[in-house]
Amino acid sequence: MNEKINKFNLENEGDFFRVQPGSKSSAQISPDSQNIDNPAESDEAPILLNISSTPIKNKLVELEKLRASKLTGNPIVDFFYKANDYVISLSKVSVEKKSVFFRLLSVMVNAGVPLVKALDTLAEQHKKDIKFGRVIYDLARKVESGKSLSDAMKMHSDVFEEAQIGMVKSGEASGQLVKILSEIALQLEKSALFKSKVRGALIYPAVILCVLAAVVFALMVFVIPKMKDFFGQMGQDLPSITKAVIGASDFLTDYWYILIGAIITAAAILNIWKKTDSGKYSWDLFVINIPVIGGLIKKSVLAQFARSFSNLIGAGLPLINAIKITANSLGNEVYKKKLLLAAKDVEQGISLAETLTDSSLMPTMLTDMIAVGEQTAQIETVMEKIADFYEEDVDNMIKGLLKAFEPAIMIVMGIVVGVIVAAIMLPIIQMSSGVEGM
Repeated sequence: MNEKINKFNLENEGDFFRVQPGSKSSAQISPDSQNIDNPAESDEAPILLNISSTPIKNKLVELEKLRASKLTGNPIVDFFYKANDYVISLSKVSVEKKSVFFRLLSVMVNAGVPLVKALDTLAEQHKKDIKFGRVIYDLARKVESGKSLSDAMKMHSDVFEEAQIGMVKSGEASGQLVKILSEIALQLEKSALFKSKVRGALIYPAVILCVLAAVVFALMVFVIPKMKDFFGQMGQDLPSITKAVIGASDFLTDYWYILIGAIITAAAILNIWKKTDSGKYSWDLFVINIPVIGGLIKKSVLAQFARSFSNLIGAGLPLINAIKITANSLGNEVYKKKLLLAAKDVEQGISLAETLTDSSLMPTMLTDMIAVGEQTAQIETVMEKIADFYEEDVDNMIKGLLKAFEPAIMIVMGIVVGVIVAAIMLPIIQMSSGVEGM
């Protein structure tokens, strides 16, 4: 059997499937490590995926047996094992890894590989990633015991989002599981790329500002104190700007530990507050109203809303369920609250466009397009177009912000460094003028 599916060519070779890359952009698995974390990079020899019916014999299975036994009898060993198990449970599974998982799962199931065998194969491929490997192994065991894949995924809500679970459930009910798995993979790939662009746009200014703060701190702590001693030997009245800089330097030098402690304490309190319901909502409301940055965040959330909603509708979920699942997947409490209220209105017979029209969170263009989609029964297509529009808009906005940020940060750096240099040079200039006057 030789069939190109989702950029893969699979050839049946007994207990193995040969994955033949279709192009340089095709996803493949490293022949050395058999690790599918990184979609591939070259058109090298085909890779063999072992899908033998022989039970998997690897470290992952042994770990699962050890977890099932709970105790080894040695309290010290048990303590370190449980501590290690807890740390592993806290680790996160990247979007990239999940996209490759769904992509390969769709390929193997479409090629006729039984679901349990496909999951076991992917668990084997992820044996170096203990957290995700355990999750996939558990999915295989749950499906083997008679549960559906979506029900098994629900038991790992820290790895799989509600939207992904809902789409898989819909695919199972409609007999289009392969198509849904492929769509989830595509959605995750787009999401990873989109989020990396937004994250990069926010991290770059933060890094530059941190570097600036470090430079200023070094000048205030190491340079200004030495100049203070020099100025003291001059025995003359110092300019106001020099006194102010020396005062700031004295505070940083004498009370730096208090300042750092206050910053850490404030950050901890803010983090705890943000975990409360009211804190989450207030923080998200504050963030989306920050000039410039808030606009970028808003458009990012709208792009995510449109993309997720389109995929859920396309997967066959009812409109109200799609709204609720999308609301819970956005990660923004302000938009989540608005969409959950919209879902209640839709249940009462109000159209989605109408219930969103009066909200300042939803641009007029978006609600108008949703109205057209509802009137023409093309809501899935319209939401997909909206997602494309906002993703492109965010991309252009990021490029514009980065171009504007560079000269702005240079101006700020020039002002800060200029004040410090002026504080140092003015007394020296005054002393030189006094000497010349004599």
